[in-house]
Amino acid sequence: MRGPTPDLKMAQWRIPLTLLYCAAIVISGRTQQNPNCSQLNRYASPNDVRESFNGAILAEVYDCALEGLGGLYLEENSGTGNCDVPTGVTILTYETGANRDLELSVYVEDAIIAWTRHFRYLATRSIFGCNHVLRYGNHKIVCLFN
Repeated sequence: MRGPTPDLKMAQWRIPLTLLYCAAIVISGRTQQNPNCSQLNRYASPNDVRESFNGAILAEVYDCALEGLGGLYLEENSGTGNCDVPTGVTILTYETGANRDLELSVYVEDAIIAWTRHFRYLATRSIFGCNHVLRYGNHKIVCLFN
């Protein structure tokens, strides 16, 4: 009886290699749980904002580019929507008065609760980024989904 043909040997190696490759892609995407977006300079969101949203929103990947776009959105005309946003990007905003007794994470939780009804429409979006600004005593939070 002869051994496996060369084609069969190649096929036997393709499956494990393919599984290993797919696992590497999945792991690399999921390990970016809390990316360092410091390269955005003044458009970088505070780390505690990024951590709070990243733990609460069930999109797959946090994206620094969307965080930066959120910073631009908040900067342009106080976040009134006059910033050009690419087609297909959905923006959710939340604004509240400042209360010195509350941590920023409380406002983040309030924003997520306020946005809950929108999340079912965003189920197909796999990446997101968020930003925050404190202006004239009001916290303004924005998240972009793509």
